[in-house]
Amino acid sequence: MYTLFLQLRRRAGEPSSIEIFDSIPWQSALFQGRRVLFNLEFAGESHAERAEIFAAEMGSVDWPLSGYFVADITADSMHARPAGTELRLSALIIKDW
Repeated sequence: MYTLFLQLRRRAGEPSSIEIFDSIPWQSALFQGRRVLFNLEFAGESHAERAEIFAAEMGSVDWPLSGYFVADITADSMHARPAGTELRLSALIIKDW
């Protein structure tokens, strides 16, 4: 997951930060993985615009991970703050057999 967070931060630009607030085991009849819930904070100049662009484009981005793949990633909510914009995200990360 660390690799995914690095990729997310790189794409979000600086300054930004990630806070993980939950990681839930997930499985179906064929797959195993985790549903990861986290906040991506955008700060600095044009933080709201960067957050909007990120949210609009993230579903079409390939997030390569060794031994796993990102089956789904969504922006669940967006909150404006005085010093930045917070995106609440969830990602379904599946083990690649």
